[in-house]
Amino acid sequence: MWFPLAICNNLDFELPLKRSWFRQKPDAAIPARSKIESKTLNPTKVRRDKLNRLTDLPNIGPSLAADLVLIGLSSPKDLVDRDPYEMYRELSVATNSYQDPCVLDVFISITRFMAGEDPKPWWEYTPKRKLATQSM
Repeated sequence: MWFPLAICNNLDFELPLKRSWFRQKPDAAIPARSKIESKTLNPTKVRRDKLNRLTDLPNIGPSLAADLVLIGLSSPKDLVDRDPYEMYRELSVATNSYQDPCVLDVFISITRFMAGEDPKPWWEYTPKRKLATQSM
């Protein structure tokens, strides 16, 4: 039995009715970050000349980095020309669970950052995402 995602943000894809509320992270080893490195989560601390790992991106910590690895992205350059809505769909299908809509906001923030925009907190994309998904 399939459950339409239209109930969750009006996005156009379906997942099986049986779903896990507790997502399991992939086995990819995401190294523990030091206090200095973890500050890169803050968009104001991101440096474009130091984008070597997914966790060097704004708004990306170890958990979301593991999610990006799960959908086949291993470095920041892999985000160039990616569609954040498609990434969100891929992650939902890969984990067989609905993702928090804020994950989509984070995906929008990092794809726009890689497209050349200034780094911004993920929540600045929430109003635009809500408008975009209402019409879907």
